Amino acid sequence: MASSTTPSHTPPHCQTCYTELPSQARPYLTPCCSTPICERCLSRNPRLREYDPCLRCGDVRTAEGSGRVARGRAEATRREREAESGQFTIGDDDDDDEADGFDKPPSYRSQSPASRGSRSHSQSPAPGTNREQRDAFPPSAGPDALETDSGDNKPSGSTGQNPTEEPKAETEMEVVEVSHPVGRNDTVLSIARKYAADPHDLLTLNSLPPTALSSNPRILQTRRKIIISRRLVPRNALPSSVLFDYSASSSALDPEAEARREAERALKRFQLISKNMDDAVGRTYLALASDPEGPPEGRHPLELGSGESMGTGAGNGGGETPGKKKMYRKGNGEGDGERALEAFFDDEEWEREVGAPERVKVDGRWTVVGSGRGLGKVKG
Repeated sequence: MASSTTPSHTPPHCQTCYTELPSQARPYLTPCCSTPICERCLSRNPRLREYDPCLRCGDVRTAEGSGRVARGRAEATRREREAESGQFTIGDDDDDDEADGFDKPPSYRSQSPASRGSRSHSQSPAPGTNREQRDAFPPSAGPDALETDSGDNKPSGSTGQNPTEEPKAETEMEVVEVSHPVGRNDTVLSIARKYAADPHDLLTLNSLPPTALSSNPRILQTRRKIIISRRLVPRNALPSSVLFDYSASSSALDPEAEARREAERALKRFQLISKNMDDAVGRTYLALASDPEGPPEGRHPLELGSGESMGTGAGNGGGETPGKKKMYRKGNGEGDGERALEAFFDDEEWEREVGAPERVKVDGRWTVVGSGRGLGKVKG
């Protein structure tokens, strides 16, 4: 005798907290395996609705699981937007009624015969115009666009403008720069405050690094001038007094500063060539070389008061004594720096030949006797 078995019904359990769900409850069913999730778990973690696959079927951290979660979120967002678009908004019907109340403007091409007839007298073209000319203008152009002269019956213009007007010629523009000669204590910030300018614009116009505003403000001293602004101005708007070479006038902005810079450059050049870094020596030679009055004719600028003998030897026939300096001649065409260097090297040569210390042998030993200031006299 066959025995019949009755399948036992297992009550559903929540997938997350595994609590038994009552039969009358309507829990959320996952889209992948239709496993119920209770309302309490959904209220605590609403993201359980977005997992596809669910935590039971797959791991959301994997590529496949994360992709399904993203698609689930996009689908939920789409459903929410569709639900919002179907909602009624107050004022929609009123706006539609107001829009319907306004009449649409008439079209140029779709005009009724009655309207054409009523406007035929007010907008009829002139007798001297043909159909091609009439078609070249829109109906809104009016009769003024096709007015003709009584003498030659020619249209006044293709654009309806006054024939006396001529197209304006292109205005010639001129680049105008406002520059500031850099002083000894100037910085980018001080110049910006003086001219009420943006310091960052000054950096851009003069190609200065950003450190000129903070850690390296003295870098501005490497420039002779700094550009404050640069703009295009019509040439006819400029006065005649400023229409000249800006580069030629830049050196005349501050004569005193330019003179100081020239003196500093001459001193640096003297020190570089002579290998003598004493500023006092360099300034002395440059000052004597740049004396506007000059030394007496035929005399060396350092001869007076120096104690040296510039006489000529009798054995040379009135010429210069060997080892002596060259005679300075005023107006030889050389610059001040060249004359100062020549005088310096002549003094160096004279000191080596006449005033250098000499060594004598005394009892088999070398003994230094005398010095440059003592003219190198050898004591017996």
